[in-house]
Amino acid sequence: MNSIKKYAMTYLKGMAMGAADIVPGVSGGSIALIAGIYQELLNSINSFTLENLRLLLQGEVKKVL
Repeated sequence: MNSIKKYAMTYLKGMAMGAADIVPGVSGGSIALIAGIYQELLNSINSFTLENLRLLLQGEVKKVL
């Protein structure tokens, strides 16, 4: 799967996670697990640092593989 299609699918799955949060009894984490992006979600949360926020606010964001 090419990277653009992969990112688009991950984005759409993330949108489904957000939509699930408005349904009583359903969590975004449950949708992430079902959609197969739970580990990617955890890795993204764990990689968040104040240094990354500073780079984002300065417009110095780079793609890291």
